[in-house]
Amino acid sequence: MGKNGRGTYEYFGLNHPNLYYCGTMSKAFGSHGGIIPCTQTFFNEVNKSSYILKGATKIPMPTLAASIKAMEILMSTPTLLKNLWANAIYFKKGFKNLGFDIELSPSAMLCLSSFSNINLKKLFNFYKENHILPRYSHEGSYTSVPKGGGIKFTIFSNHSTSQYDRVLALTKEFLKKNL
Repeated sequence: MGKNGRGTYEYFGLNHPNLYYCGTMSKAFGSHGGIIPCTQTFFNEVNKSSYILKGATKIPMPTLAASIKAMEILMSTPTLLKNLWANAIYFKKGFKNLGFDIELSPSAMLCLSSFSNINLKKLFNFYKENHILPRYSHEGSYTSVPKGGGIKFTIFSNHSTSQYDRVLALTKEFLKKNL
């Protein structure tokens, strides 16, 4: 999200010294762990007063190095962001055209939630049978999972439109048989 891929604050033009943000390294960078970009003073305050950080395991150095390299690649290759945004809009428009209530944002995540009388678990199993492996989450299993559960897709900059078309065609096939 955002002109330079720096997230929600950049996307919405938010900038204030009292705003701090965090990020995940697992989705955008294919690594794991999280980040909170901040000043050393803020870090010292949080580290001193937060029980969450006291039990946290430090990120292994090879993982940290991989995340840093991934950020360098992203920053030096602006076409990756442009491709990602184009793929996100393309894929989401496809689901919107199938009748899903999808917001057309450049976010690299897409969550299918309850749709009419659709059984999301059954749709997820149909995807698996056809070698498509999104993530299925039960209602209440994670904070952002809507009532009735959800199927989450992570959108990548290097996927082709034909790959997204295959998912959309399978979804259309499933809907014809199950609605």
